[in-house]
Amino acid sequence: FDTGAVLYRYDYFMPKKKLNLARFYNFYQGQFGTPEADYQNAKQGDVTDFACNGHFIWHAGYRWKADFCIRQYKKYPKIFDMHLYMAMVGAGKKGFIVTLMAQGVSKENALALARRFIAEIRPNAPRPDAGQAGGAP
Repeated sequence: FDTGAVLYRYDYFMPKKKLNLARFYNFYQGQFGTPEADYQNAKQGDVTDFACNGHFIWHAGYRWKADFCIRQYKKYPKIFDMHLYMAMVGAGKKGFIVTLMAQGVSKENALALARRFIAEIRPNAPRPDAGQAGGAP
C-alpha cells in the first residue's frame, strides 16, 4: 500500500439557467459522495471501513455540509487515511464542493490538517442574499 499523499480539490457548479432548482440539488447531492472510491492505496483487508462524522456548519459567511471521515490501518494502528468533504448549501443554483484527502497520517495530524484547511477557505463570490435584510440562513 501507499501512504503520505495529500490531495485537495475545489469544484464550483453553476448550471445553465434552464435547469430547475430541484434538478440542480439532485445533481449537486450526487457530487457529495462517499470516500471509498477515491482511495486505491490499500486493500480492503488492510484498513478499517471509513467512520464518518457529518455536520452543518457556518464558515466564511456560508452554510456548509461537512463530513470528516477517517479509517485506520490494521497492521499500523497509529496510521490513518482522512477525507474531508464540504459542500456549500443554500446558495440557490450555485454550488461549491471542497475535498481534502490525506493518506498515512496520525489521527491528531489529520484533525489538525482539516481544521487548518477549513480555516483557510474563503469563497470570493458574494452571498446570494448580500444586501438583503433577513437573508436565508
